[in-house]
Amino acid sequence: MSAAVAGELRTEPDAVIAKARSNIETMRSIGANEQRWVDVWEAVLGLGTNHVVAILTSTDQIARDLRQSWPFAGVLTEEERQQAVSVLGR
Repeated sequence: MSAAVAGELRTEPDAVIAKARSNIETMRSIGANEQRWVDVWEAVLGLGTNHVVAILTSTDQIARDLRQSWPFAGVLTEEERQQAVSVLGR
């Protein structure tokens, strides 16, 4: 799913970053349990598209941990999400 979002980020960077920032606001307002990761995502989003893509595609442990607090809900359509999930099942 990360690769699919990275693809969207490359083609629609402003829309994807805006959605992630909106989701971060929601996560903060509901008191998400992983506030430190929300803070990190907020900082990464501020660094620009290339840094966000790097986190989305990295296999490093810190990147994998960070992706557990996902601010990209709603970036993919349901069809795109299902397609990304089906690729994992192969």
